[in-house]
Amino acid sequence: MLVQTFYGIATGSLGLLSDSIHMFFDCIALVVGLCAAVMSKWPPSTRFPYGYGKMDTLAGFANGIFLMFVTMSPWTTMILTYAAG
Repeated sequence: MLVQTFYGIATGSLGLLSDSIHMFFDCIALVVGLCAAVMSKWPPSTRFPYGYGKMDTLAGFANGIFLMFVTMSPWTTMILTYAAG
């Protein structure tokens, strides 16, 4: 991912940059999903008497937000590239 970002910047390739941004957000979505899967197995505590079972739902919502960012990042890069000339 870092090599692809470097070559995208060095060559000015919009395809490489958008793909590296996409891979970055995919990695973040996987980390969020992994954290939610681990947290949903935690037992209830005095602070959270119903447990953490809904963390999977919140992680799905967060992944949806990340997906919107992934969708918008190539468009904003494209607009900025064309505006710069």
